Amino acid sequence: MASHKKIVQKIYNLLNNLVISLHLIFSMIAQLFKQLYRMILQPAMAWKVLADEKKEETTEDDSFFKTYLYPVIGIVAILTFTGVFFHRKEFSVELALRLTIKVSIALFAGFYMASFFLSKLMERFFSTVNNEKLCQGFVGYSSALVYVVYMILAIFPGFGFLQLILLYTVYIIWEGATVYMQITESERNKFTAAATAIILLSPFIIEKIMLFTMPGMRS
Repeated sequence: MASHKKIVQKIYNLLNNLVISLHLIFSMIAQLFKQLYRMILQPAMAWKVLADEKKEETTEDDSFFKTYLYPVIGIVAILTFTGVFFHRKEFSVELALRLTIKVSIALFAGFYMASFFLSKLMERFFSTVNNEKLCQGFVGYSSALVYVVYMILAIFPGFGFLQLILLYTVYIIWEGATVYMQITESERNKFTAAATAIILLSPFIIEKIMLFTMPGMRS
């Protein structure tokens, strides 16, 4: 009888831990989409909140990666993999993996590429100290619409026309230039143009390089 109680207790603890874990995961996802929604539809408010949070961060704080960048690219990867099931007559694990790897590398490498060039841009043309962490945060948050479009196209690849709305990223970057990056008003337009080109083109360039050097990555 005692052994049965131990088994029941173990099962209860297991289920309880599972429920808690699922609750934390769904809470994080809900917060992530709230962040994406706010950055896209209310960029001025979103940047102000992020600027205030930035003042309280320490140099070792990696919450940006743990609560934003890794989860959002992870969601894109999951949707890309499962999307093959919805828009292909026959599900192919090989194709799903190939597309997922291509998209994940394009977004990750594109993020680091954009962050690198933005930091160099800031240092050379805007007379600021090279702050890699600041530039990474700006690139990641400014790419909110890019990530959402990738999510939609993963499920509905025929909606390629949605890529045109990526031009709205110009406004997102423009709003964050002064508040988050502390760009002067006189240099705001110049910074917006340069940052937009860097952020939007980096994933595209990485993807084209992959397709050129690894033809097998083509879908």
